[in-house]
Amino acid sequence: MASLLLTILLGSSIGMLLGIIGSGGSVLTVPIFVYLLGMDAKTAIAASLVVVGVTSLVGSFSYYRRGLVDLRVGLGFGLVAMLGTYLGARLAQFMDGDWQLLLFAVLIVVASLLMLRKSFKHKAENQRSGKHDYGFWTYPFIIAEGLVVGVLTGLVGIGGGFMVVPALVLFTGLPMQVALGTSLFIITLKSISGAVGYLDQVAMPWVDIVVFSGIAVCGVVLGAKLMHRFSQRQLEQVFSVFLLLIGAFVFVRSSMAL
Repeated sequence: MASLLLTILLGSSIGMLLGIIGSGGSVLTVPIFVYLLGMDAKTAIAASLVVVGVTSLVGSFSYYRRGLVDLRVGLGFGLVAMLGTYLGARLAQFMDGDWQLLLFAVLIVVASLLMLRKSFKHKAENQRSGKHDYGFWTYPFIIAEGLVVGVLTGLVGIGGGFMVVPALVLFTGLPMQVALGTSLFIITLKSISGAVGYLDQVAMPWVDIVVFSGIAVCGVVLGAKLMHRFSQRQLEQVFSVFLLLIGAFVFVRSSMAL
């Protein structure tokens, strides 16, 4: 009973993080699969991509119904990121699982520090106008970021929302809420591509994936509805601290394993 309640709590938390701030699902999913369900690193990363992909798909649809997904930007960024994610997943077969976890930990610690810095600076990016005008010179940045985020997603299972959302705001001028919805759409595309890249490397634990996906989907629907009730700055700060703790824990465990 205790393990079932823990699974429901953690699964719904994954969905709510994706629904409210457009990122964070894989940051919880990979450690849960490794340290609570006993999966090896590669299987956990592959399973995480499926769970986060399904959850993000449902979340992006909730945003799309409210006009908060820019499909033109999402497809442009997402298709490039899909290529990078598939390449990252193929490269993962040459990388030991413990090294993948160590890289995962380093990336989320860095991400947490960057998010903390950004939230305390509190630039008024969420007060931008609703115009989505962007020029030719933004496309190279979108392509480069899409490839980098994609490769990292494939290697360590990170959805990359914490990198995608700021990129969408800065490079395309999307308002924060539209950037969150578009980020979920992009994460969906990347996760599908990455999962395909792992199919011949691991045996997918489909029962665990289906259970976690179902719970997380309920969380993401609720998170998308509650998103406008929270201060984005406070959410980022709380999530950043939590991210830092998770990253430190995974770093210590993976370092000891090496």
